[in-house]
Amino acid sequence: MRPFNLYTTHNSLFQNIQPELVRIITGSVSAELIYLLGSSLYQRRTETIFNSKSPASHYTGDYFLLVVIRDAEGRRMGEWEDIMEQRCGHIARTTIIVTELSPFVEKYNEGNIFATSAHSAGTVFYDAGNVVLPTLSEIKMKVPRDGQKEYKKTVHRVKEFLAGADLYIAREDGELASFMIHQAFEQTLKTLVLLGSGFVVDTHNTDRLLRYAGLVTCRMLDLFPVDQADTRKLLETLQKAYIGARYAYDFSPPFPCVVKLREKAHLALNILIEAGGSLLLTDSEN
Repeated sequence: MRPFNLYTTHNSLFQNIQPELVRIITGSVSAELIYLLGSSLYQRRTETIFNSKSPASHYTGDYFLLVVIRDAEGRRMGEWEDIMEQRCGHIARTTIIVTELSPFVEKYNEGNIFATSAHSAGTVFYDAGNVVLPTLSEIKMKVPRDGQKEYKKTVHRVKEFLAGADLYIAREDGELASFMIHQAFEQTLKTLVLLGSGFVVDTHNTDRLLRYAGLVTCRMLDLFPVDQADTRKLLETLQKAYIGARYAYDFSPPFPCVVKLREKAHLALNILIEAGGSLLLTDSEN
């Protein structure tokens, strides 16, 4: 496997930002390996009445990074991810996946799609020089999870969660409706990421799940456009629903937000159904 096209065609743009991202991450944690898994390419062009021939400029953003660390130092992986994303935020928007070295090596040696793809096709942004992984031909592949079974089970569960949401919306119970919608989103996104990348996600954070889904398809992120005024409010309502609907006495999501989120959850399920079919077909051909 080779690096994704953007890295090959616009290599100089990545070289400009790589040292700074590496400096921030290695200054935050004992990183052994940093892989670049993906990025976005943007174009900006400005014309004025005084200058109509301004050339277009290109820049990269939305970096997806896998950081393999020696020791978690008592922190959860999610804590490290939040810390590093916040510190890298003034340089570029980043989505960082953190894993400890031991489980990463174990998964690699089992032929896990995510681990092997990261090492064979991801760009090595940083290597401390302490890890030597065997070639893919030297490892014994473990039988992967049954993607077809996972896919069918998720589609069934999500449809049931959405049916529950519709029931609670009809009863004007926004709290429980929002919880059902959160569960529908979580199941949809986790399964999409699993089918598309082999990465098993362990988080209930909807914003992070949406960004992880960006590794597989940009369509999920399009459900919550950053330039729309209500996007932040919708995402905050969706995230609060996981805890608030069950335990917080003062959780009262705006009903119009709940209805909009239900519509977006249906769209997310359609994306999973469309993408899932092609992902499973590609997997069976391989």
